[in-house]
Amino acid sequence: MAKGRQKGKAKEPERVDDGMDRLEEADMPAYQEELLARAVSIRATPTGVGLSTESIKLAIVSMDPRVERTVSEWCRVAGVHRSTYYAWCREERWLKFRAGLFDATHGEFLPELKAAMRTALRAGDVKAIRLMHELRGDLVKRVETTHVHETPEQRAARRRLQDRARGHEGGGDEQRPH
Repeated sequence: MAKGRQKGKAKEPERVDDGMDRLEEADMPAYQEELLARAVSIRATPTGVGLSTESIKLAIVSMDPRVERTVSEWCRVAGVHRSTYYAWCREERWLKFRAGLFDATHGEFLPELKAAMRTALRAGDVKAIRLMHELRGDLVKRVETTHVHETPEQRAARRRLQDRARGHEGGGDEQRPH
């Protein structure tokens, strides 16, 4: 067999040691119990009114630096499906709650973060700015996939259905980059 990856085995993602403590699997039950208690207490406040316990848990998890920075991991830890996360990302109330949670959680560091971002921007590095906006929930990466054998007409019809499902009227190829 040729050198390289063996067929059928997924390559483990490399983890970068950034000095942050990570949430270990053994600590997960206690963390989830604490997470539920925090979500229930927040839900009882004016800030949490109208939000589900699960949506509050997910917002808290997404702000926790001990949890890996992927949507899949956030959802696994919070106990919700990925599609639920993306549905909540379309809800203004949840996005505002999450942004407020970011400001409350990381607010003390905002002056330093902004200064560091200005320095990075002047140097031409926008990764820090993108990361902050992703953490706050202001920026969500979206990737559109197309089927290999999809005709332009089929793609336009699929996009119209997707737009209708999202609540947009009209919608079509003229609104999307190719």
